[in-house]
Amino acid sequence: MAQIFQKYFGQLKSKVKSIYANSPFDCVLSLVEIKTGVASEIIALALFSIFAIYLVFGWCNDFVCNVIVLIYPVYISLMTIQLSDTSSHKRLLTYWVIYSSLGCIEYILHRVCDFLLFYWLGKCIFLIWFLKSESSSPVVEESPTQPEPEPEYNNDSSNDKVNVEELIAKNGDSPTLNLSLQGITDQDMNIVANALENNTTIKTLELVANVIGAAGIKLLADALKNNSTLTTLDLSNVGITDESAQHLADVLRNNTTLSTLRLFNNSIGVQGAKYLADSLRENTALTAIDLGMNQIGIEGSQYFGDALRNNMGLKEFNIQANGLGDDGAEHIANALQHNTTLTSLGIFCNEIGEKGAQHIGDALKNNKTLTTLEFRDNTIGDKGTQHLADALQYNTTLTTLQLDTNGITDEGIQYLAGALQKNKTLTSLSLSANKLGYEALNFLITALEKNATLTSISLSSNELGPEACQHLVDALGKNTTLTTLNLAWNRIGDDGAEYLADVLGKNTTLNELDLSYNAIGDEGVQHLANALRKNTGLKEFDLSGNRISNVGVNHLANAAQKNTTLTTLVLISNYFGSEIDSSAMKLFQKNTALKCSFWLTFSPVSLSAQSYYNISSSTVDLLLNWGPIIFIPCLPLAYLLLNTRNGLRRTVIILAVACFVATLLRVIPSIAVSPSNPHFKIISLSFFHAGQIINAACGPLVMMPVSQLSCLWFGPNERARATTIAIMANVFGSTISFLINPAIVSKPSNLPYLLYFHVGLALVAGILTLAYFPAQPPKPPSHAAEILMNVENNNSDSGFKVYMKGLWQCIMNPSFVLLAIVGGVMTGTFSVWTSLFSTILNPENYTEQQAGWFGFASSLASIIGGFCLGALADSSRFRRSLKMLILIVLIACFIPIVWFQLSVRSVFYDAHVLGSTKYTIGLAATLVGLFQGAAAPLVYESLAEITYPLPESLSASVLVQLNNVTFLTLLFAVSGRYKIMNLLVVIAIGLSIVMAALARVSYKRRDEDERKKREGNDDTQLNNITSTIN
Repeated sequence: MAQIFQKYFGQLKSKVKSIYANSPFDCVLSLVEIKTGVASEIIALALFSIFAIYLVFGWCNDFVCNVIVLIYPVYISLMTIQLSDTSSHKRLLTYWVIYSSLGCIEYILHRVCDFLLFYWLGKCIFLIWFLKSESSSPVVEESPTQPEPEPEYNNDSSNDKVNVEELIAKNGDSPTLNLSLQGITDQDMNIVANALENNTTIKTLELVANVIGAAGIKLLADALKNNSTLTTLDLSNVGITDESAQHLADVLRNNTTLSTLRLFNNSIGVQGAKYLADSLRENTALTAIDLGMNQIGIEGSQYFGDALRNNMGLKEFNIQANGLGDDGAEHIANALQHNTTLTSLGIFCNEIGEKGAQHIGDALKNNKTLTTLEFRDNTIGDKGTQHLADALQYNTTLTTLQLDTNGITDEGIQYLAGALQKNKTLTSLSLSANKLGYEALNFLITALEKNATLTSISLSSNELGPEACQHLVDALGKNTTLTTLNLAWNRIGDDGAEYLADVLGKNTTLNELDLSYNAIGDEGVQHLANALRKNTGLKEFDLSGNRISNVGVNHLANAAQKNTTLTTLVLISNYFGSEIDSSAMKLFQKNTALKCSFWLTFSPVSLSAQSYYNISSSTVDLLLNWGPIIFIPCLPLAYLLLNTRNGLRRTVIILAVACFVATLLRVIPSIAVSPSNPHFKIISLSFFHAGQIINAACGPLVMMPVSQLSCLWFGPNERARATTIAIMANVFGSTISFLINPAIVSKPSNLPYLLYFHVGLALVAGILTLAYFPAQPPKPPSHAAEILMNVENNNSDSGFKVYMKGLWQCIMNPSFVLLAIVGGVMTGTFSVWTSLFSTILNPENYTEQQAGWFGFASSLASIIGGFCLGALADSSRFRRSLKMLILIVLIACFIPIVWFQLSVRSVFYDAHVLGSTKYTIGLAATLVGLFQGAAAPLVYESLAEITYPLPESLSASVLVQLNNVTFLTLLFAVSGRYKIMNLLVVIAIGLSIVMAALARVSYKRRDEDERKKREGNDDTQLNNITSTIN
């Protein structure tokens, strides 16, 4: 699964990169990448996502959208006017016709456009896509070239020169001239060169992320031959080639003032490396050079290795990410044997293994000057670590060693720990993201007890766990030199925090402690807060990414008032505003996803099942259809179970046990009967049907508790998200089956392995549920939760009459009926529609595999849509706008479903109204899934608000009952009549819009929660706490 994710994520990054490649935006992102170390594609993806959100919710988003889709097309049009190619004119004319048509529609229906939050984002994406599509590609992809200019045109083309001159003039007498990201070209470099040639004040010149060719670099090099003041030159990401490197090398031979040269992220190859290396043989002024992310390779490293042997000036040498390998490391190591000036060496990200580490280790034994070695992100392993550890026993100068992400295990740490007991100079050691276990930590602890020089150690991302902290406490109690400790991403939990708190109260030397992303909750924070009251040394404390709620913040705020040394406390990405025991949600998610995955055991591998068990496709369909068939009669029983004492816990436990029993029944034939047995088919089908019926009976136990779970365990401003997560676990389980099942059942004889796999999963989930699923939260997160807890604890009359009475009250509420039909009918219709994708798309010449991917994309989009709208519904702006959000997503859903309908054959016509490709069909199906999934949790929450104080499970039971009735009815009614199903889903969504508009959503539950909060029942005062900490 991880490989699949990495594959498609890599493709996504490549597509994102292609959008802005070779543009000024590329220069900006490259500069940010240099400064932050974060890949430009990731930054671009984040910026695009933020911008997309702005186009949905931002102020004046309509204006911004129209400006974006106007400016660049205007530029392209002006350039194209000068072309004689009339086809380009026609293509752009089509764009402007569409643009103006949309403008007319927006003018007439401006209120509707403003009401549809996703309209401006959709318009922006559509028009940009159209401009860059095949129909427009000759205009956009091929940069329009202007005709040969008239002679007088050149005389008036000095605007860029004037701009650069102005920048230089504005710089005045400042010692730093920053011309990064100014679009400087070779022509502009003439101005820069002239300014430098006789300048006596500029000491630092930054030209990062411009587009400077060899001619521009030559102009700069010629200027530097006469300049005697410039000490720092930054030419990162300017496209320096071997020819440009030659010009720079000519300068370095004679220049006596330049001390720092940065050539990061360029295109310097072997020949360019040779030019620069030869110049270093003669240059004695340069003290630092950065050659990271070029194409120097092994041969190029040999040139630099030979140069470093004799160079007497260089102190800092960075050649990271250049594909050196072990041979390249050997060349650098040979240079270290003779070099007497180098103090810092960066050779990380170079695919250096054990042999390369051995070469570097041998060099360190004799080297007397190197103080910093950045060796992270290589593959040295334990043996390579042993070579470096041996060197540390002899080396007397190295102070900083970075070995992150090198595949080091306990064995390698044992070698390193032994060296630390003898080494007297190393002060900083980084071992993050390796494979350290319990034994490795013991080795380090022993070393720390004897080492008196190490002041900083990083052990982040090593999955150490709480037991490791218990032993680390002993070392910290005795060690009096360690000032910085990084234990982020180690899952130490509350127990680990308690162990560390014991020593923090006594330790006075530790200044910086990073415990971010360690699953620390309020209990652990309470121990840490108690320690902070006594601690007198800690200055920086990072607790971001944990599970700290308002209770934990209170503890820290009180401690901060008494602590006099702490200056920085980081608490981002925690659970402010909630008091959650996440185990309830996590276990419910696991059981729900597994139940739905088990239900879809045979459908994704239908052909293999038919072949192995010699059964028909209708039998496979029946195994699937037991779900909706059994669901309906079991629903009232599930309601009664859910509304007993500790009903939620009982429900989830029964769900887990029933799933295990169901999977166990299905695997019995594979264990007890040989496939060659003549009765194998009959026996197998008997157990399969029994298992599927038990699994189907669990359907109500999956769908009904979602609203009750969110109400019981989550605060008023978290319920929509919690409901979304609970619902989407169901969809996720179904979706993942279409990936995992075919992967395991590569051939029919592998089917038993899938059944064994399911039994194992069900067993683990059952054990975890029995052991850890809590009955109720220790403290109700809201007044509604408090009432629900009282009902569960004191409910002695939850029989069938009570159920029917509550059901009658719901039915008598017109708004409830309307919204229940919206949620139930729409979801059921959508489920049938997606299940018939292969039938619908077969006449359009799409394969089953393609239809399966369309269905997967649609289901995945529904998960994403649910999460996004769930979070939006919990925000302060939309907490009382559930109806509006439902209407928005339904209207947004109606547009792509109509698009889909017009792109395929329909009841009314056999020809296509709109042209289509696999991309447009996939996009339409994905958008339908996105908006349909967004509507589902909103409907659940709306029904719970309308029917309050009736149990949340009651409204959910009606909703899921309608869903299953619709699903079962349509599944049999439209079997084989895909055109009718295509039309029905359009009608269902259209009617849903009308019914949602007629419904009236009240907020009884939220009103009661807020009333109780005003009366003082909720003592969480997050603003006061935050201001106290600040």
